[in-house]
Amino acid sequence: MHDADKTPEQLIQELVALRQRCAALEVELESRVAKHTAELQRAQERFVKAFQASPDAIAITSMDGRYIDVNPSFQRLSGYSRDSNSRKASNPSNDADIAVGFS
Repeated sequence: MHDADKTPEQLIQELVALRQRCAALEVELESRVAKHTAELQRAQERFVKAFQASPDAIAITSMDGRYIDVNPSFQRLSGYSRDSNSRKASNPSNDADIAVGFS
């Protein structure tokens, strides 16, 4: 049946049903977002713990070669500090001091 063939009462009933369905979908979506946000938070926490506790030197660099973050092992082996992590990363094969930190 086309909308033009429906009574105003039928159209209002459909509108009410659609609004209720939208409200239910909104609740479901918010629940899913909260669940996935919590999962992402837990994964991030696990990564940070592993990154910080790793005995291996780990440096995260940007595409242009700048340090984004370095772990304590990298700092200890290379002499870089977190404060100087915006410096451009050098090529480990050309830098014996840093190459020692890579396994």
